[in-house]
Amino acid sequence: MSLSVRQRILWGNAAFAALALLLFTLAVRFLTAKLLHSALDRTLFDQALPLAQPLAAAPPPLRPGGQRLPVPLPFSPDTVTLIAPRRLPVRQDGPLPLSQSSFERAIQGELVYADEEVEGWPVRILSMPVRADDGSIIAVIQTGARLTSLAIALRGVDQALLLLSPMALLICLSGAALLTHRALAPVRALTDAAEQLAATDLTHRLPEPGGDDELDRQAKVLNRMLARLEASFTRQKRFTADASHELRTPLAVIKATTSLLLESELSASQRQALTGADEAADRAAHLVSDLLLLARTENGTLRVARQEVLLSEPIACAITDARALHEGLAAPVLLNIPENLHVHTDPQLLVRLLSNLLSNALRHTPAEGKVVVEAALGTSTLILTITDTGEGIGPEHLAKLGQPFYRPDTARARTHGGAGLGLSLCQGIVTALQGELRVESKLAHGTRVTLTLPL
Repeated sequence: MSLSVRQRILWGNAAFAALALLLFTLAVRFLTAKLLHSALDRTLFDQALPLAQPLAAAPPPLRPGGQRLPVPLPFSPDTVTLIAPRRLPVRQDGPLPLSQSSFERAIQGELVYADEEVEGWPVRILSMPVRADDGSIIAVIQTGARLTSLAIALRGVDQALLLLSPMALLICLSGAALLTHRALAPVRALTDAAEQLAATDLTHRLPEPGGDDELDRQAKVLNRMLARLEASFTRQKRFTADASHELRTPLAVIKATTSLLLESELSASQRQALTGADEAADRAAHLVSDLLLLARTENGTLRVARQEVLLSEPIACAITDARALHEGLAAPVLLNIPENLHVHTDPQLLVRLLSNLLSNALRHTPAEGKVVVEAALGTSTLILTITDTGEGIGPEHLAKLGQPFYRPDTARARTHGGAGLGLSLCQGIVTALQGELRVESKLAHGTRVTLTLPL
């Protein structure tokens, strides 16, 4: 399974933090060991320095026969012991050195630090040459310290680092998560701003983070694209509005002409042809009116003239208009509306809105079904519901119903009439009235449209 961009960034930051923590731990361990060794070397040096004077060496203890005697080491398993410095003359009759190899190197004039095992103990040995006034080496000062204490100290450091590592790792992971969150904050801001863009309102622009980096350049490119889209949509809306407005006049002339001719005496074939032309002019005029209204709702030029109106009056007008469009569909329309309910709204827009909704309900409800119109008052809203027992709408179509010219069933829509603008107009009118429209439907059970308008 592939990881998301956020997960890749998070795990990349976490891996980098863990690697940095490991390197830091190793560095602390190395520096601690080096500092402890340096401190021990300094102690040995300070201990040996007072004896490093160009004096004659004291006669060494000898075994019978002239053999060199070893000097006992004051080691104890329970104490941290420094070996008392001893002065070893260059001649071979002195006491045994702690380290023969270091002794021989010191004779050559070298200050030697060496780690060796003496009597079963790891020992840090310092061999310091002593020079006479003429510069010749006359003795070697040797001293040492058992390394057990140093090993114990380093073991304590290792244990402390092990105990602190999980906490440090957790802090690193938390820091990685925080850095990832902060790094993706501009992306989230762009996403939130993009979600606010509506399909019909492209006036908003994405925030530009600045800095001239990849994200800033991407935001600028998207804003330029939005500007081009906005200009294109504006031209399209203007063309639709202008074309619809210009088509109203010739359609009105055609309608007047066909109506006038139908009042004269005509043959059956002439009357039939003129009747078809008259009905086509009505449908075209209705479509042009819908297009013009849709263009006005989309470009924000739809005028809303609010006034006090009795709710039953626009509902009655809407039922009459819907019945006129569907004379052959006889499903009853039942009302459940409080008496003398007055609302402050635009009556013409409300009639157009309810007429479209009722037209859709009657179009898809059989004669044995019913359409119910109900009204209720909220705290500061009017809630209108139109419920039918018709065919219903599939769930795959519900999200697309507000799109212009979208029809779930093209063949059925052409049979009953309708260009797919009804719900687009309804949504535009509801937006102009500052309300909300919600559609719920289930196949073979019917549709419920809930309209919420401010009082």
